[in-house]
Amino acid sequence: MRHTVLCLIVAFLAAVACFVLLPMIGLLLLRIFTPGVFDDDSLVWISIFVGPPLLALLVGFSFLTGLVAFLISMARLPDRGWRSAQTSAILLTFAATIATAGAIAWPYYAEPPEAGPLQTGLPSLHLARTLKAAGNRSGTWRLSWSADSERLAAYSGAGIVTWSPDGKYQREIPVYRNSVTTDVLRYLSGHSLLITSPVAEVNSAEARDNLSDVAFSVLDAETGKVLRNIPGPHLGGGGPKNNATDLAVSPDERFVVVICGPAEPQINVYSTDGWKQVATVDFRGGEKGGALDPRGLVFSLDGKTLAVMQGLNGRIKFFEAGSWVSAGSLLTYPEPSLPMQEVGAATLAYSPDGTMIAVGASRGGSWWTYPNGRVAWPGSGVFKATFPSDPLRVFRVSDGRLVASLGEFSGGLLRHGLVWSPNGNYLAFQDAVGVIRFWNPFQPNLSVAVARKGMILPPDEMLLSKDGSQLAADFTDGVKVFDVVLPR
Repeated sequence: MRHTVLCLIVAFLAAVACFVLLPMIGLLLLRIFTPGVFDDDSLVWISIFVGPPLLALLVGFSFLTGLVAFLISMARLPDRGWRSAQTSAILLTFAATIATAGAIAWPYYAEPPEAGPLQTGLPSLHLARTLKAAGNRSGTWRLSWSADSERLAAYSGAGIVTWSPDGKYQREIPVYRNSVTTDVLRYLSGHSLLITSPVAEVNSAEARDNLSDVAFSVLDAETGKVLRNIPGPHLGGGGPKNNATDLAVSPDERFVVVICGPAEPQINVYSTDGWKQVATVDFRGGEKGGALDPRGLVFSLDGKTLAVMQGLNGRIKFFEAGSWVSAGSLLTYPEPSLPMQEVGAATLAYSPDGTMIAVGASRGGSWWTYPNGRVAWPGSGVFKATFPSDPLRVFRVSDGRLVASLGEFSGGLLRHGLVWSPNGNYLAFQDAVGVIRFWNPFQPNLSVAVARKGMILPPDEMLLSKDGSQLAADFTDGVKVFDVVLPR
């Protein structure tokens, strides 16, 4: 028994040595024969395109090395006592290997220190359950929570999965499409309808080809049947001029406002009674330029105002719902910036009473960086502020006054990564390194990290239930549902 255990340890050490030394030798040879490869992002692109097969090859070769080492050890390694020098050397080497691996991994799993005093009196999160798609390990994205709080839905693999928040109900809906566009997903009519990116009723080339000019589809959420495919504004222009990139549903569900086509964006208003286009929102106001392109939109909770987020400098334009005429604008990041450091608004959220609007920038905040300026793993290097230092800002809608702003976190918020609590007491958001944070804009001090997702692709989402008692978020292993625990 002792001899077999020691042989297994020798095999493990041989496999680890192979797994570590082979890449080091490869990188050294790459540096010798390909000067300058470490000076740019070449290694990043190499890892993206050939990383997985190289990793598989490395794992296979390391396993083979361990197997050979085990067989040789069984045949040649003398069987001596536990107190022998040979056994001590093997066990000490094994312990040192484990300790070194732990020391290297610790900064990646330890929570990095915060930059200052944190707010108090905020809720915390308690994981209730993880909702997974059967047989799927690729994660979920573009999350939607029905207005009646009865259903959650997300894209997963080649389809859409719907769940009840308690995990007792689950259904997988296969969807057929030519592109991988999954920009929109929204419940309607309680949880009976789903608005999705363009999908076909049947899996045929002809049906999929007919989606090129479709803006979005309307599905029966229970059966998955495609009820309607709504055409975009530029027939014959294909997906880049027609596919929906974002949408907002009015609180009374009379209107669905859609940004159609990233190539030539147009904001169309559709009536849910017959799904006819009833208006086009003039978001440019006679101006021209790609910097004015809409990036996102949201209704105030009273349904009276539509806010449209535009391009650079974070301009928000307001429109009266129904007439769709301009009702003013707000410049959220007016500070001058250096070339190639222009700031755009990435996400926005109305306060429950409609008096304030929160906006998150596409960059900025504070990042852990190495001396050479490259981004470091959280907790390593130096925590350094970038422009804008306060990427999350809250404004009063009536006069555009800045109410509060927040920095000291990694900026670059996701389009659907900012929500206001139903009681209006705090904002929940996800920073650029996948940390979910709570922040009360009416109190001093910094936001509080309540969960850590990690940086995952495709872009993920986070939502609060209608009553604010639960939070759901996309993770690599599925949708995690948390109970929001109020402070005592």
